[in-house]
Amino acid sequence: TASAARCNSVMATVEDVAAVLQQLPLRAAENAIPDLPGVDFAGLWMQAAADPECTTPVLEQLLGHIEALINAATAPDGAVPGSFVVYEQCFQAVSLIAQVLNTAGASRELIKCLSNVAEAYDSLLKVVDTCEYEEPGCSGLLRMYMLQILSSLFGGTRITGRHVMELTNNDTSAAVSLMAWVLRCAAADFSIQEMAGRALAQLSTADSVFLPVA
Repeated sequence: TASAARCNSVMATVEDVAAVLQQLPLRAAENAIPDLPGVDFAGLWMQAAADPECTTPVLEQLLGHIEALINAATAPDGAVPGSFVVYEQCFQAVSLIAQVLNTAGASRELIKCLSNVAEAYDSLLKVVDTCEYEEPGCSGLLRMYMLQILSSLFGGTRITGRHVMELTNNDTSAAVSLMAWVLRCAAADFSIQEMAGRALAQLSTADSVFLPVA
């Protein structure tokens, strides 16, 4: 069976993931984003959870559907719509899956998923700070879920200031803003905040541009 994992100081369960996935088609419809008719997200997840080593392609299929929703919500020029609800729901689901299915097979599929939505991921990090300035709270916990995925897959202690700069396209203001938001976020667990504090400390040194790659 799938192993439970920590999520915001609460034990995440298979049922938690299913509850989030059940909301995806509804959130897509509410934001005029084409969903995937006939796709049973929660049903696919229950099958995937029963096969944590990914000996069948069920998890790949589920993540493919989530990728389709993320990419459908992103315009061809990389712009994102005014509402971040669908993104937040999608990345929350992926974050929970990464924590509950803590196996090599699942990690392989999740990394592939991140690669397939890389353009949307980068676009979101570019615009969310500006959108939050204009409408505080509009992105919800999207940034936290995006970073939790990286922490779950690669280990929060391995993410450095250099990695944060790469995530924000070498925009120092964006990198500092992102890490500062994490430190202020009451919903972020300690491991994410520790990562943010360490990255800020690394970026505050005079030789931060020469930070070694972990």
